Amino acid sequence: MSREMGADKDAVNVTWYQHWIYEGFNALEAHLAADSETGTFAHGDAAGLVDICIVPRIALARALVFEPELVLMDEPLGALDKQLREKMQFEITRLAHNLGITVVYVTHDQTEALTMSDRVAVFNDGVIQQIDAPDVLYEQPKNSFVAQFIGENNTLDGVIEEIKDGIALVKLDNGDVIDAKPVNVSVKGERTRVSIRPERVEFRKDRLKEGAHLLNAEVLEVIYMGDILRTRLNVAGNTEFIVKTRNAPGLSRMETGEKLEIGWHVDDCRALDA
Repeated sequence: MSREMGADKDAVNVTWYQHWIYEGFNALEAHLAADSETGTFAHGDAAGLVDICIVPRIALARALVFEPELVLMDEPLGALDKQLREKMQFEITRLAHNLGITVVYVTHDQTEALTMSDRVAVFNDGVIQQIDAPDVLYEQPKNSFVAQFIGENNTLDGVIEEIKDGIALVKLDNGDVIDAKPVNVSVKGERTRVSIRPERVEFRKDRLKEGAHLLNAEVLEVIYMGDILRTRLNVAGNTEFIVKTRNAPGLSRMETGEKLEIGWHVDDCRALDA
């Protein structure tokens, strides 16, 4: 993560963060004597439980006082609970951008990688599969590994029937036919695995182009997740096909046992290597 800044702004930011580091964290470290097992103050401080967020902050402060151009972080937030981890993700990102430093951040948490990064590198067996901005990586994966590794993803296997005008006609293994965008497939008869993100699946026909290929689906399960509804379908023999829809007033909802047709815009469905 990195950003370019003017000299005046950089000086202000460095001064502010140096004060934040030297005054705040030196004071915290001087009075912190935490029991690593219980998370309580060993000297009986009345403050009670230690805010576990302090520990990675102090480690980061120790590194930043030397004003490095590059900082390596190897899963620094793994011990935190979800809320604290998200808080620290934003704090580290904001800090790196304001100080104009580059952070190489190693993580197995795909959401964390998308949230914090300007560019993400996806490795498989030590080989870089794709390096891109988070939105490009998520929306335009170059192969099946990246599509499956980054974010939740639906897949359907089939064979290329035709590629014409930038659209691949794919015959799925159950005999259904769909449209997809050819990415790393090129010839008729080639095996492919199509990829479609759960939030890009449409079950309202009025949101699809006329003539779009549709698939029959059966709703197996609807899970309420607060801001979204996560619906599991049986589609073309895949009983783990997921659709995510916003939980908002006036929007249609699918019901368990309901049978319907689904589709998508061609650019949202990618024909990748099998």
